[in-house]
Amino acid sequence: MFLIYLDESGKPERTDSNENYVVAGIIANEENWNEIDEKVTNLRKKLFGQNWELYELHLAEIVHGKNLYKNMALQERINVINSIFDLISSLNIRIVGVLIKKDKMYPGKDIENWALRLLFERICWNLKDLNKNLIAAGQKNQYGLMILDSINNDFDNKIRKKIKNFLLNGTQYQDNEFLIEDALFTCSHWRNLCQLADFVAYAINYHYKTNKFSNVSKHNSIENGYSKILSKIVLKNNSLNWSLKIFP
Repeated sequence: MFLIYLDESGKPERTDSNENYVVAGIIANEENWNEIDEKVTNLRKKLFGQNWELYELHLAEIVHGKNLYKNMALQERINVINSIFDLISSLNIRIVGVLIKKDKMYPGKDIENWALRLLFERICWNLKDLNKNLIAAGQKNQYGLMILDSINNDFDNKIRKKIKNFLLNGTQYQDNEFLIEDALFTCSHWRNLCQLADFVAYAINYHYKTNKFSNVSKHNSIENGYSKILSKIVLKNNSLNWSLKIFP
């Protein structure tokens, strides 16, 4: 089975049209799950010591020194960021994502629904490609399950209904072949791979921002992180669009 961990960066509301909205994440095969989870746990222990479980890998908090990171020196936080992106670039995963440029989005359109629709298509394409590789190796097709960070019941159910529509009916361009069940919602604090999805979504969002950090160390750590994760975005015809959609 393929596990698809997703997170968002930015908000879908139009109140700040200069802010982009991103939904992105990672695709990992369950056969590699233990290895990936163990690597993230070991790195968290190395970075944070015996209290490592208290520190959720939430990139916005690390960048801005909030919550448990408020007393951590900037360079130490930069080292955390660099270490996590180094790890992501080394893992056997794929990255998928959608960035909506809200200032160019059509009036009256549901930004969140558009992002989920475009993401659904890219997840389907990648699962089909991964299964093609499995069949070529003499193995059976494997199915996928989407896992998202839980916010609250109202939010979770709103997203669940939108995704359910695509699971049942597909989109104008893509039917569902390999995704099963409703989207599952979980607490990201206890899920290493959810926290990696947070890093991925944030890095994509920042790379396409117009207002970058004035602090060079912060800027470089995120831009370098984006460069590192590019190796996990599968290209078709030398284009990111197949796995990472920038819209419109």
